[in-house]
Amino acid sequence: MSIAVSFAACDLAGNETSTIPAQNECQIDALRRCIEMRKTYSGSPAGQGNASVIRELIIPIAMPHGEPNIDIHCGIDIRDESITYARVAQAPTLTTDDLISLRARGYCS
Repeated sequence: MSIAVSFAACDLAGNETSTIPAQNECQIDALRRCIEMRKTYSGSPAGQGNASVIRELIIPIAMPHGEPNIDIHCGIDIRDESITYARVAQAPTLTTDDLISLRARGYCS
């Protein structure tokens, strides 16, 4: 039995939100994960003046049994630590065990 997962993504520049359809109740909130991790890119870049500098942060969610990671992509303006985009890359088809693991680790909302 395989189960797909639903992901929420947000493009803050365009204020768009999209959801990848799924057959279950699990949704990963990419924006929440990006907000939690944005401090890793704090600080002002040298020689950039007032220009914003966007850095991409990829947050891997390790899956059990060595399956491919689910990656969250975050665009972070390092001058003010704002999130410019947050999205979950297309995940592989997940098994029931994968879904249980995601829920147990608090990734499903």
